Amino acid sequence: MKGQGSGSGRIAASSAWGDKGGSHDGEFCPLDRALVFEDPDGTRILYDAGRTVRGPDDPRLGKIDAVLLSHVHGDHLGDLIQPSANAGTCAKPDFSMKVAPNSNTVNIAVGKKSKLIVGGEMAKFFARRIKEAGGEPPQVQLVRFGATTKIGGVGIASVPAVHSNGLDPAFLHKDHGEALEANGLTAYVGPPGGFVLTFSNGLVVYLSGDTGITAEQGSGGAPVLQGLADGAEHRRYLHHRADRGRLRDQRTGQVEGGDRFACQRVVHRGRRAAGRDRGCAAPAHSSRGGCRRNARHSAMS
Repeated sequence: MKGQGSGSGRIAASSAWGDKGGSHDGEFCPLDRALVFEDPDGTRILYDAGRTVRGPDDPRLGKIDAVLLSHVHGDHLGDLIQPSANAGTCAKPDFSMKVAPNSNTVNIAVGKKSKLIVGGEMAKFFARRIKEAGGEPPQVQLVRFGATTKIGGVGIASVPAVHSNGLDPAFLHKDHGEALEANGLTAYVGPPGGFVLTFSNGLVVYLSGDTGITAEQGSGGAPVLQGLADGAEHRRYLHHRADRGRLRDQRTGQVEGGDRFACQRVVHRGRRAAGRDRGCAAPAHSSRGGCRRNARHSAMS
């Protein structure tokens, strides 16, 4: 499932590109969560490592400048990982290597000496986990809903998600974990979230995490992306439904299972809402061809 052009999926030096860190080469499997994006300036972002990235030494990763985490469910945080590439089947991967009470996400952030970007009430928990794993607590950066940060040339905005976010007792120290498990409870770490990434070449990517339709999205699930850079006339948009491991073209409604990201042109409206200092970008169909697929991904092999 290689993108056209080079084997890495890069289409041009001036283009942002991404790789799917899935469980099986050449497939887009139901439990795939991870994506790696690279900005034209070389900044590399890992999103939701989950179970299919095989730890910090996974050769598909390379340099990682920041790890993004949408929420703490095991299939996104990483309680288990595959013992080897392509272990099990696409429908039922072999996740037999236990990582908890640590997590794949923390191990990768420590191993790569990268930032770990989280929202909600997750920062203090992960700062402790990073320290226990041999990293530095300042690696963890809190970006709650409405806040933004920048890693290299990539702007990162936090957006809401409609989902749960209970931390499984398996990720906790023994006594606390056993107490919660005995009562059928999970630990509170605040709400889940998603991210809008703005790359240095103008590409905008919406990473929804696991979510239903939110108030920040338009009708039919097409997003009304808040907090985009002022003055942007045309932007491209990708909607990744991590809970399905697939990409959805919001213009046509089609789910992409092939070798391209689903991108949509959006037009900056220049509207200002109470309490916000930036405009709103709403999806719009282009009279010159609609959905332009300008960023590619490949199975990371």
